[in-house]
Amino acid sequence: MNDQIIGFVLKTVEYKEKDRIITLLSEKGKITFLAKGVQKLNSKNAASLQLFTKVNVCYNAKEERNMQQLMQAKTVMFYRHLYNDLQLSSMANILVDIIDRLAVNNDSRILFSILEQSFQLWEQNADSNLVFMLALSSLLQLFGFCPNVDSCVHCDSRKVVYFSSLQGGFLCAEHSNYQHLKIEQLKRLRIAFKAKMEQYEALKDKVFFDQKDIAYALAMFKEHADLNLKSIYFYEHLFL
Repeated sequence: MNDQIIGFVLKTVEYKEKDRIITLLSEKGKITFLAKGVQKLNSKNAASLQLFTKVNVCYNAKEERNMQQLMQAKTVMFYRHLYNDLQLSSMANILVDIIDRLAVNNDSRILFSILEQSFQLWEQNADSNLVFMLALSSLLQLFGFCPNVDSCVHCDSRKVVYFSSLQGGFLCAEHSNYQHLKIEQLKRLRIAFKAKMEQYEALKDKVFFDQKDIAYALAMFKEHADLNLKSIYFYEHLFL
């Protein structure tokens, strides 16, 4: 039977000479499609199957198959800023890579919402660092890798002076090897790892995250989710 579904393109992989394997995130879960002939110059589906695109896919649904046969793809939303701005593109790449690696179907509706809100806000020229930080924090909380930003991870002291991604959160003076952060950054990090994507409106124009804050969030994924992603290293090389 034929079916339709709306989702975000998470990954595209060349297959044989003219085909591609497309991974899509819908609100019902991840689905993998075989898109035949999509690498041909006259393919009508190619433009709609670019990375990050929100797309409506018509396919030949067969439950027994791990990979569905894509029949037609129509663009729902193409986020131009993600292609015109290298930093935004790098941020988006990290989000889709994390979701592709860690997503399970019961999280799909939330993950879909995180991507949609992030991409829409970036398209509207929102504060890119704030959006990225909130998206990363939302993913850390959802997947169970959020750091302890209430007290020292070793002794529960609330007199914290440092943040360690490796150790999973705040450290007090006794456990920080004499390393200290400014109180302003400690406050920002506490807000960052407590907040979620839907709190963007409440936080905009009030909190401004810098690249050091983002570096801590990315390190949490590397240290605790064991995600050694090329997209993260690419971003770190260019922007951190």
